[in-house]
Amino acid sequence: MRVQKIYAQQVAEGVLCPDAAQEAAVAALSALADALQSVPPRPIEGDFFRWSYRDAMPPSLYLHGPVGRGKSHVMHLFFEALPKNISSRRVHFHAFMEELHQRMHTVESGTGADPVHRIASDIAQKAMVLCFDEFYITNIADAMLLGRFLEKLFQCGVVLITTSNWAPDGLYQDGFNRGKFFPFIKIIQRHMKVLDLGEGTDFRRKNGGELQLYFIKNTSGFTAAAKEREATTKTFAEVCEAPLGRDDYFDLASRCTALALDGVPRLSAGDVNAALRMITLIDIFYEYKRPILINASVGPEDICKEGEASFAFQRTASRLMEMQGW
Repeated sequence: MRVQKIYAQQVAEGVLCPDAAQEAAVAALSALADALQSVPPRPIEGDFFRWSYRDAMPPSLYLHGPVGRGKSHVMHLFFEALPKNISSRRVHFHAFMEELHQRMHTVESGTGADPVHRIASDIAQKAMVLCFDEFYITNIADAMLLGRFLEKLFQCGVVLITTSNWAPDGLYQDGFNRGKFFPFIKIIQRHMKVLDLGEGTDFRRKNGGELQLYFIKNTSGFTAAAKEREATTKTFAEVCEAPLGRDDYFDLASRCTALALDGVPRLSAGDVNAALRMITLIDIFYEYKRPILINASVGPEDICKEGEASFAFQRTASRLMEMQGW
């Protein structure tokens, strides 16, 4: 019940607005937290695939809904409310995928058992609960690796909490070779209870305030703001059109206190790769709490309005609005 009490207190204090869908998600998270406390003791070490209690674990939860609906916030309340005797970890999608790829490379360089098996067992030793934030798929290689990994993770008795803008059957929509993605959807549906936070107010946008970091064809204002923030200045072409990936953006976020991104255009349906890179860039800087100054030809909502990346970009536009208060 602790999760519900904290949520109710935040609503009473005006930190959150009353929202029926959020309340339903909080109730489910609260029930999960209570159920976890009755799980039999886990082994301290060893191969978790041999752990006989894994079938006693409660179902995992998949929270989805449009941008700004409070999915990450209620998951964070759950994570913070867990008692110390329940080992847990919260990680952003991009950081986790980077870690998973690195560990796969390291394990495959050696010898022994299936690397996915070994990594899942190792994670299970350190966390009974894994909170996985901003879950989405952009390529079939990640999907197939994640499918194998999540199946093993569930076999190890790990409870997974995820947030996403997509329902499971909406993930990787219109993606290349999507037929190979269906087994992954079935894994989620088999092991996870799906909760829809539904339509409603984008609370990030509501509290975003005036545009202070976002400029539309205003080079002088952008340059002055970048100087005042001591921001690292890059062009859109350098950061989003070049073949960069998650590790490059993590490195950039770790080395600067703010980023000034110049020359952001209106993206066409054919600019999918550039759009996806910008989505990843904003996600990582958002997670690092690093502000991004933008000098664009159009407003946040109009940067990417067509093509495969347009739906995912709604979250990016929302986050750019929220950053205006940073």
